Amino acid sequence: MPAIRPIETVWALLKQKVYEGNWTALSKQQLAGRIRRKIKEVDIEVVRTLLERVPGHLRLVGREGADALI
Repeated sequence: MPAIRPIETVWALLKQKVYEGNWTALSKQQLAGRIRRKIKEVDIEVVRTLLERVPGHLRLVGREGADALI
């Protein structure tokens, strides 16, 4: 459930940025450096919004079950 685990969405956003333009890492060090650079491009407001919605989503799931988020 991405709505309950927003980290899945954040990882997807970061992965998209890291590999944009069909970029390929030639080493672990190169990949780590690219991740460090690209994480700065992830919109912090998007992350903040995802995190702020978690408590409400959890309450909804508690009341109505996991299908309520679909």
